[in-house]
Amino acid sequence: MTAAGWQQAKRILCIRLDYMGDVLMSTPAIRALKQSFPGSEITLLTSSSGAAVASFIPEIDDVIVYAAPWLKSSAEHQPDADMEM
Repeated sequence: MTAAGWQQAKRILCIRLDYMGDVLMSTPAIRALKQSFPGSEITLLTSSSGAAVASFIPEIDDVIVYAAPWLKSSAEHQPDADMEM
């Protein structure tokens, strides 16, 4: 895609499948995207804890929550009950 093509982007997906602190640290980059692409819609794909702070970031228009299996807080990251410690 050419530089002119990028300027026409109207929907941008930011992915930060980490914890809330990591999402907060991404705020300057998300803000820069929103300023660089006026009128665009920014969606954040993040964990449930990241989604908890997304409402405090005005540049984020929508949130998609994904329980990444590699995160310890994820419901899908449960150790086997039969596994010995």
